[in-house]
Amino acid sequence: MIKEQIKVQTVETISPVISDYGAEIVDVEIKGPPTRRILVVYVDREGGISIDDCVNLSKRILTLEKLERLLGAGYRLEVSSPGVDRPLKSFRDFQRNLGKEIRIDYRNELGTHRVEGEIDEASMEYVTIRSLENIYKIRYENIITAKQKLKW
Repeated sequence: MIKEQIKVQTVETISPVISDYGAEIVDVEIKGPPTRRILVVYVDREGGISIDDCVNLSKRILTLEKLERLLGAGYRLEVSSPGVDRPLKSFRDFQRNLGKEIRIDYRNELGTHRVEGEIDEASMEYVTIRSLENIYKIRYENIITAKQKLKW
C-alpha cells in the first residue's frame, strides 16, 4: 500500500516535467528495497522517444528534490522508451494505435476471450476491435492484456 502511494506521488511529481518536454508517461515502476530504490519511467510521444530524449528527461527529473524525499537518498533513475511490444493500457495507448492490428485478452460474464483485429475506435470507456468475423466493443476494465501485433 505504501509503495502504491509513493508511486502515485512520484507520478504527480514528474508529470509536469514530462509534459513540458512534450512527452507522456506510459508507466512507472519502483523496484528494490527502500534503501536502494530504482525508479523506472517509461515515456513516449508522437514520433517516438530517442536515447537523447531519455538522457534529457533524466537530467530534468533528477533536479526534482521531492523525489529524494519520496524514494530515499541514492535512488537510481532509468528513463526509457516503452518498446514496440509493450502492452496497451490506457485510453491514449489505444487511441495512438488506431488502425493497427492488436491481440486482446479480455473477460466478460461468459468467461475469458482472445480477439485479434484492428483498433477501429477508442472512446473513454471502451475500445472497438474489428476482426474478420465480428466487431467487439470491450470496456477497458475488462481487458486482461492487449498488445500490438508486430509484422516482421
